[in-house]
Amino acid sequence: MYKIKEKMPYKIGFLMSMFILCVIATITFAGLFFYNLFIKLSVNKAIETTYIEENYETNNDNEKVYKPIYHYEVNGVEYKCKSSIKIKGEKLTEGIVHYNSSNPKTCMIDNDYSNFIIFYVFLIPAILFAILLIPLTKELVRQKKRKKMVENLIKNGILVKNIPHEIEHHYGIDPSNSLIVSEYKFPDGTVKKLKSEPLSYRRIKKGSKDLLYDPNNYDNYYLGIDIEKIN
Repeated sequence: MYKIKEKMPYKIGFLMSMFILCVIATITFAGLFFYNLFIKLSVNKAIETTYIEENYETNNDNEKVYKPIYHYEVNGVEYKCKSSIKIKGEKLTEGIVHYNSSNPKTCMIDNDYSNFIIFYVFLIPAILFAILLIPLTKELVRQKKRKKMVENLIKNGILVKNIPHEIEHHYGIDPSNSLIVSEYKFPDGTVKKLKSEPLSYRRIKKGSKDLLYDPNNYDNYYLGIDIEKIN
């Protein structure tokens, strides 16, 4: 059994949260879009509103905005149709309701109907979220697999202290991240180029650079600082 001192750099919890967020956002945006698209395609008649109801509220710019509610009458029965988009400005005095002749409750006000594509430009983020799910899913699987492998090495691996190494600097989003790199020759003569997980350069400068590896599979290894045997 061994002890790895540095904090494991895995962010499975964070990635899982991001994954769930992306799924929810994609389903929400896409669901809302296709729901309203279905309504737009199903309405086949238009009628003038009898009157327009509004409930004003104030946005972050102290402007009055509201979602107009169109009241309309079909075959002597009154219905109402609420806008899905907030409107700012003066009260509307007239408008057209698009509705389904077989089910007058299925409706869309003229503003939403005419500007459907403009209003749903935010579908673009949903598409981006959906695309983001692909690399996010791959990274989630990779990190889970990596974590399981390191846990196995901690229990069953072979420890090599003070291996020859170099430090490789990464100048990306977090320029403090660096890697331990080593050309290591295993007992059977196999030579492999090994790399650590991203670590702080300050952390790398201190302590011995140690290797834990699986004797049955040299692709499974962990490079770290001051790895200790605890039993």
